[in-house]
Amino acid sequence: MNITGKGLAAVAGGVAVAAYLLLGFLVAASDRPPAWSVVLALLPMAALMLVQAWRMRWRWPAVAACLALFGWGLHAIDSVRTHVAWVYFAQHVGAMCALGLMFGMTLWGTHEAALCSRIAAFVAPEPLDAGYARYTWQVTVAWTLFFVIMLVTSVLLFFWGPLTWWSFLANLLTPALTGAMFVVEYLVRVRLMPDRPHMSVAGTIEAYQRFRQGS
Repeated sequence: MNITGKGLAAVAGGVAVAAYLLLGFLVAASDRPPAWSVVLALLPMAALMLVQAWRMRWRWPAVAACLALFGWGLHAIDSVRTHVAWVYFAQHVGAMCALGLMFGMTLWGTHEAALCSRIAAFVAPEPLDAGYARYTWQVTVAWTLFFVIMLVTSVLLFFWGPLTWWSFLANLLTPALTGAMFVVEYLVRVRLMPDRPHMSVAGTIEAYQRFRQGS
């Protein structure tokens, strides 16, 4: 069987992502993980913060603030190791809250104004008809509920459940369920609207990324 360079890159990327998620689960579930594992686990978060800071209007003050925060974190690594679960908790809850608001706040207007409707219209060659817009509005509702459920479950498990269970939810189960949501949505779309042209799961994710970059 021939495996192209692109295929090998995809496999390597998948393995790297799985390893990172597993490392995050182990670090967040530990009372005092090794310093190197904390630094390695938090590097992608730090890189994302730097990228977002670079895109801000006040670029240099934002980047300087990020670097100062990173420097403090390295200086106080022992304290970070002891409270690393709180760092992951803030990251997970913050992401679920932000995404829930981003999707949910677009539900109160017309069907065409819902976030998933706007993404579909962004890539569709023709304007969305009423039936498709109603469907994409319902998809926006489903994503909003998903993020709200993840948020509430995260809070409940973090404060009243075993830390290992919470870390499993935040670092392993949430990414897996997010991927499953894309797959289930695609299968439902094909089943309910068989005569419409459909993007693949990968195409849907790419369309979302293009929409975010173009908006």
